[in-house]
Amino acid sequence: MNAALLLLLAAQTSDLEAERALASRVSDVRARDAVRALVALGPRMGGTPSGDRAAAWLEERFEGMGLATVVREDPAKRCHWEERWSVVAHVEGQEPL
Repeated sequence: MNAALLLLLAAQTSDLEAERALASRVSDVRARDAVRALVALGPRMGGTPSGDRAAAWLEERFEGMGLATVVREDPAKRCHWEERWSVVAHVEGQEPL
């Protein structure tokens, strides 16, 4: 093998080891709790109230870890979000469920 290929392989191995070391520090419980907290905020689409709440939630977590945050204000755009919804099943010959 040539030197460049050996360096590339070494870098990939090093990256894999770094990824494994980082992954070993992830808490399944904290990850699940974070997902549940974000889901509870709503659909989290940009430009919606739930998206703003999710952004504030993330900013708080990042700052709690000592990370600097920068808020980038995008130009306002029209967007759509559901405030409520329902599902009705229609079965032929029966009343809707």
